Amino acid sequence: IIFLHGLFGELSNWKATIEHFSKSYRVIVPILPIYDGSLQKDGLDGLVSYLHELVKELNIERFNLVGNSLGGQISILYSVAFPEKEIRLVLTGSAGREAIMHT
Repeated sequence: IIFLHGLFGELSNWKATIEHFSKSYRVIVPILPIYDGSLQKDGLDGLVSYLHELVKELNIERFNLVGNSLGGQISILYSVAFPEKEIRLVLTGSAGREAIMHT
């Protein structure tokens, strides 16, 4: 399970969820580099690329992608950009739900 935080979220937002699921699943909680100057310039495409590089580095083909707010928007865009990945999406307070309609 990969958990993606929102724009103003922190990893602590997922604390109870991580504790619960880490008993039965591999849990990955990356800190999105949203304040890095280069990713600010690259925007959502840069964040989707960041996630893809992480998934490739960890050699993950099938996974659950759980995104809150901005993390949800990244999750949606990732699933559309990489349909060959076997992904289950869980969106909480997700931004960008309309993104699917435009791709």
